[in-house]
Amino acid sequence: MSLDLKYYPGSQRVSEEKDEKKPWIYPLFNTLNIMEMAGQEYGTMFEDDSLKIDFEIPEGVKNIYLRYFSTGHGGWGGGDEFNKKVNSIIIDDELVNSYIPWNCDCGVQRKYNPASGNFWNGLSSSDYSRSGWCPGEATNPVYFPLENLKPGKHTLKVAIPIGKREGSSFSHWNISGVLTGEF
Repeated sequence: MSLDLKYYPGSQRVSEEKDEKKPWIYPLFNTLNIMEMAGQEYGTMFEDDSLKIDFEIPEGVKNIYLRYFSTGHGGWGGGDEFNKKVNSIIIDDELVNSYIPWNCDCGVQRKYNPASGNFWNGLSSSDYSRSGWCPGEATNPVYFPLENLKPGKHTLKVAIPIGKREGSSFSHWNISGVLTGEF
């Protein structure tokens, strides 16, 4: 693989005009296991509880959205990777959105997964529909508008009914959430 970067110093104009909208970004959570070898746990907190985070919206922020990624993994056939599960987004004890992350066109990515397990029926592991992702494909975020969110302190909760352990197999979720808006 090779990569060429072209950089042009001074090519972006920065304006000091008062009417210009300025972006606002507030990272909330990310349960992606990137340190498994160092002992980092998987996102299994949904077995016993929900993910909860406190945050604060500053005065003057408008057009607020939650940029949300969600992918279910593990558990083999009975696990969350291969079964539809509702993701509920709750702010200040009020359900603001719920959806089921699901990709049903994973087979189109087969050519990018030469090491995927192949089965007797002609299918590959990468052909099967999955919870919010497909092997070999980038996962896109879902944007939830939060137009009723007022300045001040809030609590966000993500609830997912995680599947039960089956022997040594377990289900887990990689979720990430960022608030975006503008001043």
